[in-house]
Amino acid sequence: MQTRFKVNVSVVTIAVISATLFGCKKDTSSVIQPPPPSTATSTVTAEPQPDPESLFFEALDKAYNTANELLEQAQTNEAIQVFEDLYADARWEEWSNRLFAEKVRFHLYLGNTEIARELTLDACANGPTDNGIAGLQLFIPYIHETDSLEAAYTLADQIEALPGLAPELTQYIIEWRFFTALAAPNMEVASQTLTKMFTTFPAETANRIFGNAIDSLLNNKREADTSALLAIASTIADPTPGLTQIITITKVRLAALKADWANTTALFSDASATLDDTPLRRLLIQIMSTMRRAKAFDAVDQCVEQILYNQADKKASVSQAARFWIESAMATDHSALAERFTKLIDELKIDAAEIGPLYTRYFYDLINDVALVGKLLPIADKLIATTDTETAKTIKTMRLDGAFVTDDFDKAISYLEAGIPDRDTPWHNMALAKVRAHNSLKNNKPREAVKYFREFMTYIDDVKEDDTIDPSTGIQHSRDMLRGRNAKRIAEILASIPDAEAATGAMKEAADYFKKALAETKDEETRAVIIAEAGNLLE
Repeated sequence: MQTRFKVNVSVVTIAVISATLFGCKKDTSSVIQPPPPSTATSTVTAEPQPDPESLFFEALDKAYNTANELLEQAQTNEAIQVFEDLYADARWEEWSNRLFAEKVRFHLYLGNTEIARELTLDACANGPTDNGIAGLQLFIPYIHETDSLEAAYTLADQIEALPGLAPELTQYIIEWRFFTALAAPNMEVASQTLTKMFTTFPAETANRIFGNAIDSLLNNKREADTSALLAIASTIADPTPGLTQIITITKVRLAALKADWANTTALFSDASATLDDTPLRRLLIQIMSTMRRAKAFDAVDQCVEQILYNQADKKASVSQAARFWIESAMATDHSALAERFTKLIDELKIDAAEIGPLYTRYFYDLINDVALVGKLLPIADKLIATTDTETAKTIKTMRLDGAFVTDDFDKAISYLEAGIPDRDTPWHNMALAKVRAHNSLKNNKPREAVKYFREFMTYIDDVKEDDTIDPSTGIQHSRDMLRGRNAKRIAEILASIPDAEAATGAMKEAADYFKKALAETKDEETRAVIIAEAGNLLE
């Protein structure tokens, strides 16, 4: 029995072809024809009428189904006639090019190579041109796949030699020959064809094809082949600005691909002065991935600094360069971050809206580097004053955490008294008590510290559940666990005074809280933390 009609070059089902060849059907549910004029006795509303495109696709679906049924009955000629009739139907003249392509595809599926050839050659010789292109797009690759590349080249030569061939068809054949030669690879044919394109195609078209070819070669790390095409393009007399731009960009990318960093940075310096903002930013992104994979961060810094210090008017490129500059410091030298942030804000006058997200992105990655956090805090003050409201809120919270880890408790208290966005009164009360307790310890006032830790414990019942999460572990603790932790801390402070009696009482209090916290949870990870903190208090 004949298999069902699957007519794509790669042999997909007939249902898919209606989507891939002709595009998806439009949603016509909202297309309603005007109703007939109302009359005094009319109570019937006219049904919505489908638009012509929907009718076409319905006819096409029906043709597919009919063709499949006929093929299953070995009625091949009758199946062919279904598409001939559809193509000849005047109602579908708007879609004649699509139907012509379907005819060619159908004959290729059936193995009627000569009929498909005749249809394609006739359309190329006599038009319409769109049909010729549709035929070429199907038939030349088919010959390449089922016969050989040489046979496909011979066919292309035959068609290109047709008298009066439309320029669009000539261009398609030459472009196909070029990219097929690149894929083979046959750089001799590719080079000859590129030369022909530069001399016969409109400059814009030749530049587009050349640029696409270069992208493909560089993405596949074909350095020698890129150099060969670049050499041809560089010989073009009076190149257009578009071609000059492609050549400039290609030289930089090729040097980066070769890991020739001295040449890369020198060529990039020249390119940054001549390229407009959009292509410059694109080039920067393209070479960054290559340089960072090679860990060539000195070259990264040289390229981005060329933009930051010399191309301030190219805003998109500057924004991208600022990001790469900070990322480079994160990868190689954290100590350079504060200086770079300061230069971006004060010296280079980069918009805080660009810097704020970089600051918030990396702040907590650096939170354990106390010396660096201390240098980053003044930058937070600058950003809060100039960045957008939401970023400023985030930075205010980060600034508080930074003041805490650097033991700058006076500053932390001032931040809390000024208010932390999106935090309620109970949270502020609890946070102030805790920071004041640590400030007292720093100033060697243990009794005062105990007072503030006790005050902290009175606020525990009032805070939100989310605020009982330990940021260092991500574990949400019960309130009894928090009380136990603070009671133990109080006991340790009292013992250091020394006040043995008060310390013993506080330690017993801590043990009771830890035992209650352990009894309240079944989560093994949480229990492990409680046991570790409580130590011998659980005995």
